[in-house]
Amino acid sequence: MSAAANKLTFTRFHREVLLGENYAVIDEIVAPDVVSHNPIPGQEPGAEGLKKALRGFRKAFPDLRSTAEDMIAEGDRVACRFTAQATHLGEFLGHPPTGQKFTYEEMVFVRITDGKIVEHWAVADVMDMMLKMGAIQYNR
Repeated sequence: MSAAANKLTFTRFHREVLLGENYAVIDEIVAPDVVSHNPIPGQEPGAEGLKKALRGFRKAFPDLRSTAEDMIAEGDRVACRFTAQATHLGEFLGHPPTGQKFTYEEMVFVRITDGKIVEHWAVADVMDMMLKMGAIQYNR
């Protein structure tokens, strides 16, 4: 697959799965044994674990909006920087809903083989997320 085709696969994941909550698309564009190198705490392995984790994330943040700010593809890799906005309306990492609205940034990298995401790395500023939603407090 070309770098351009890989960008389209990743864009489809972002739009249809993450934002559109169409988890059936995972079966089409994610390998069953996908490796999530930075999983959400408690995330089970593979595509089924990814589906379950994303459902839980969207339950916690049902109004999630995410914009791809930069996307770069080379060979079998796609890297994307996102800005996301959400409201904490459901339990997240054991923290009850706070109703807080917040914005956070995330970097995502994927490796794609034969049109399927086979590896996934994501780095979100979870500490900043937790502070903004009021789930933790920081005292200097």
